[in-house]
Amino acid sequence: MRNEARDRNNKSHGWAHVPAPLFMAVIMVAAGESAASAAPVRQVPSPAYAASAPSGLPVPSISGPLRIAANIPLHLHWSTFEGLQPQPVVAEAPNGAVFVSTGSVIYVVDGDGPPEVAEHAGAHVTAMAADATDLYVETGLTVTDYNRQTGDQFRTWALPVPSKSPCPHCMPAQAGLLAEPGALWSWTDYATDSSGFLPATLSRLGAFGVKLVDVLAYPAFMVANPGGLYYEADTAEGQLAHVTPSGVRTLSPWPFDIDSPISLVDGTLVAETVQEPGGEDVWQTWGPSTLRPLTWHPANGAVLPGMWDTGAGLLGYLKPTGPIAPDLRIGRLSPATGEPSESVQFFSNFSWTLEGYYPAIVNEESGELYVVRFT
Repeated sequence: MRNEARDRNNKSHGWAHVPAPLFMAVIMVAAGESAASAAPVRQVPSPAYAASAPSGLPVPSISGPLRIAANIPLHLHWSTFEGLQPQPVVAEAPNGAVFVSTGSVIYVVDGDGPPEVAEHAGAHVTAMAADATDLYVETGLTVTDYNRQTGDQFRTWALPVPSKSPCPHCMPAQAGLLAEPGALWSWTDYATDSSGFLPATLSRLGAFGVKLVDVLAYPAFMVANPGGLYYEADTAEGQLAHVTPSGVRTLSPWPFDIDSPISLVDGTLVAETVQEPGGEDVWQTWGPSTLRPLTWHPANGAVLPGMWDTGAGLLGYLKPTGPIAPDLRIGRLSPATGEPSESVQFFSNFSWTLEGYYPAIVNEESGELYVVRFT
């Protein structure tokens, strides 16, 4: 996924932090829709990898100091100083297994063990997500479901390209996968302008096939739970949209033009710093059932764009306090106010967040990629 440092609020920093798609749970047939007619596809499996419980991962705590529990080298080279190149694609499974790809090969890190080859996707990977049993991989306009235990390819979906897209026959510029019981969600951005940030095509995937949800969804700034998906719809004023697993969409009665990430914490939607018409950044919470704002609070200037909910609480990026610019801090954030508390500092040029229970990121340091686990 593209880094948030180039979001539409034009907030620039010396590093990037990118939320990976949310981890996925088991896909179920949505109510009222028939099963797909296509039979499952089987292949010679890639090297098999376990989907068992994580080995040696500490149970996250929602209080006390944050610290780095492991810094695992991936033996993958990637550097922001080497010109334009696709960014790594990352995902985390519910058991803490981390998946990383910088091309067509997908690697997995179980616990604090070394990376192993998980799959050979056959084409450049643009998005991934994983649940307890399966790994979901997007390449071009195809999403493939792999069995994590055997490596077998189980099902594929062909993504729609809207006729009004800027390039009807081109591949997505960026993409993401999210899922919860009831549906697998896919967004694809076909941006062709210099910003690399145009409304995305949003689809619902499952045993029923592929259903188009919206062709004017803001990319990346989405969150899902078992009740459905929440995202910012590109309406006249911008609105918060909720789509149920069965495909029913509701728009907020209030404008929702924040253009920044949202999270879902303890059943409440949290919107990161919002640029109000008066120029004040604020921290907002929204009711997931009413789609109305609940609270707002002046934003803390120490918090940078990028937050994700974990077993250690809501985590976010904080401005560095050290003398070296690439030093990065990650701290806990109050869901109600966005105020930071316990934090840990480390060296980073770029990092990619992993949405999951076990707090972790993929970090780039001196041209090499690492899985950094926190506790």
